[in-house]
Parts: sequence; structure tokens; C-alpha cells
Amino acid sequence: MQHLSASLDKLTKNLANGGLENFKCTRDFIDTEHDGCDQKFELITKKGVYPYSYIDDAAKFDEGLPPQSCFYNDMTDEPLSDEDYALVQEVWSTFDLQCLGDLHDL
Repeated sequence: MQHLSASLDKLTKNLANGGLENFKCTRDFIDTEHDGCDQKFELITKKGVYPYSYIDDAAKFDEGLPPQSCFYNDMTDEPLSDEDYALVQEVWSTFDLQCLGDLHDL
């Protein structure tokens, strides 16, 4: 990440400020795999959250959505905010994810 000029969150927001049409490949994915659902497109173009430190074994990809505490950010030494956990819950529900492997593959 040191090669990036800003955080991934900021870079994604800057790209989105230019219009969501900048996400052509993402739009194509949603159109092809998810019937062009605008709600899914809007969710997938936001910066997501991922339980990086929690995934320490391949078996965890078979588990359901872990609790908020499992999304602890070791890089910033901060817990996941309620707002960000609500976002991952919305993604989980909207995309009908069944396990962490589904979130990973999304």
C-alpha cells in the first residue's frame, strides 16, 4: 500500500466523485452476475471491510458472518465502527452470502 498516493478509501471515493460510470468492469459484473441490480452496484462500489486478521485458516471461509470484534483493524489498532459493520451486514444480506468465502469472492 505504500505505493499508493492516498488510502484505498480516498482513491475509491475520488474515482466515484467522477461518476459511477468510471466503474465499467464492476457495472459489467453486476449486469452479468446480478441482473443489473443498482443497489448491489452501489454497495460494491463502496470501500468494503474484511476480517483480515481473523482469516488465519482456510476453514474460516466456510463460516458465517463473524461478529464485529473479528473485524479489528490491526494496521490502525482500531475496532470496526458500527457504521462499517452495518455496511458488511447489508452486503451480506443483499448479496445473499452464505459464508466468508462468498464475501471473499465478491
